Amino acid sequence: PVQFLEMLNIYGIKADYLNKFLDAIRREEVEFETIEIPVKPLHEEKWKELYALTKDEKKQFDEEVVLRLELDNRISTRLDLSPKLSMYLGKERKYIDGEKNEVNIVATAITGQTQEMRLPEEIIDLLNWERIWEEICDFRIAKGYWNLIFDREILRNLLLSPERYKILTLPEFLEVKTQDDLIRIEDIAILVLKKYIEQFYRKHAKRFETENMRYSFVGKQLPLFVFEKPGDQYSYTVQIDKRETKLIQEIKNLVNNFDKLLEEDNKTLPRIYFDNHLYVPILLQSKKINKISPAGLGESEAKFVKDLREYLKNNKEKFSKVEIYLLRNYPKSGVGFQLKWSGFYPDFIMWIKNGKKQTIVFIDPHGLEHTKGLDDEKIIFATNKEEGIKGIEQKIGKKDLILESFILSWTSYNDLIKGRTSPSSKEEYINNHVLFLKDNDWQKRLFELQGLLS
Repeated sequence: PVQFLEMLNIYGIKADYLNKFLDAIRREEVEFETIEIPVKPLHEEKWKELYALTKDEKKQFDEEVVLRLELDNRISTRLDLSPKLSMYLGKERKYIDGEKNEVNIVATAITGQTQEMRLPEEIIDLLNWERIWEEICDFRIAKGYWNLIFDREILRNLLLSPERYKILTLPEFLEVKTQDDLIRIEDIAILVLKKYIEQFYRKHAKRFETENMRYSFVGKQLPLFVFEKPGDQYSYTVQIDKRETKLIQEIKNLVNNFDKLLEEDNKTLPRIYFDNHLYVPILLQSKKINKISPAGLGESEAKFVKDLREYLKNNKEKFSKVEIYLLRNYPKSGVGFQLKWSGFYPDFIMWIKNGKKQTIVFIDPHGLEHTKGLDDEKIIFATNKEEGIKGIEQKIGKKDLILESFILSWTSYNDLIKGRTSPSSKEEYINNHVLFLKDNDWQKRLFELQGLLS
C-alpha cells in the first residue's frame, strides 16, 4: 500500500528474511540507562496569582467558522517516497571505563537519486476522481473536519499547483505503463491531498485559537507540567549509553543528593540554577547525554537565562518594587500563537508583577539569519497593534494585564545586515523589540522598552 511508502521501500529482499536479520541486529543495538532527574517547583504560592494565556473553550472552531479549502501560498506540503536501504556495519571492540565492550552495529541510510517532482497534468486527468473524492470525504469525516467545504475542482487544482506540494521520489516511480501504475499514482495523489488538507485545517484552527485567547491563572495551564509523573512528581528523563558506567554513576549520585543537584554545574550534568524560574534545576544540552526529555537549553537559551539572572542580581534596587518570574515554554505543550506563515512558540515566558498589574513577556532567544528584515512575521507579531501580541491584549481587555513579545537575536546586528542594501538601523530593530544577545546592554533595553527603567 502506498501509505507505507514514506516509511520503507524494500527491493529484492523477502520481508521475513529481513525481519529475522533485523531481530538479530536489535539484540546488538546500543542500550540506554534511563535516569529520572527530579525537578523542584518554585514559587507555587504565586501560581494562583500569575496570569496565563489559554484558548477559549467556549469558542469552538468547527462550530463558529465555515472553512473553504483553497490554495494557500503559505502552505506547501512535501511527500517523501524516496526508496531507502539501510546498510548495517559492525565496528571493533574497545575498552570503555576499563571494561571490554563491543561497539554496537550501526545503520547507515542509503538513498537513490531522487528528485522533487509533482504529478504530470496528463496523468491527473486519467485518475479515478470518483475514488479520490470518496477517499477525501471519508478522510474529512474521520478527522472531524465538519466545517470544511471543498469540491472536486479545488482538489484537482491543488494537484495542478506545483508550489503547493512536492513529491520526493525516483523519476520512474511516477511513470504510467500499466493499470497498476495508475492506481499507485492515485494513492499518491490521495496522500498529497490529505497532507495538504491536514496542514490547511490545522493552521486555520490554530489561528482561530490565537485570535480568541483568554486569560486564566498559571495553575496547571502552563508547560511546567510536561514534567509531571504519577504521584505528582516532576522530573526530567535522561538516557545515557549504558557503557558510560562512570557518568551514569555520577549522575545517580547527584540524584541521591538533591542539594548537590540544585547547584550549578557544567560538567557531569550541565545545568543552571535560577531562583526566579518556576522550577529548578534547568538542564542544558550535553554531548555526553544521548537524550534529555524535555529538551535541555541550547547555547543561546542558556546565555539568555544566565545574563538575565546576573542582571537582576546586580540591580536589585531597581526592581525592588516588582516581582519577576521566568518559565521555559515548550513547543506544542506550552503557550503558542499561529501566525500567518507558521506557528510560534516563544522559548520563555516572563512575568513582571507590580501589585495587581502584570506584564507577560514572551521571549524567543534565537538567531535571525533567515529573516528578511523588519517584515519578519515574528517581529511584526511583537509590535503590530492589530494582529500581533498587542491585538490579543486589546481583545482580552483586562486593564491590569499587559502583553509583550521580544526576539533576542543570537546573530549580531552586523552579521544580520551583512550583504543587504539599505538595511534598517540597529535602533529600528531595537524599537521593534529585536535585541541582540551579544550586546552587553540587552537586559537594560528589554526593561527600558517596557517602561520599567528611567
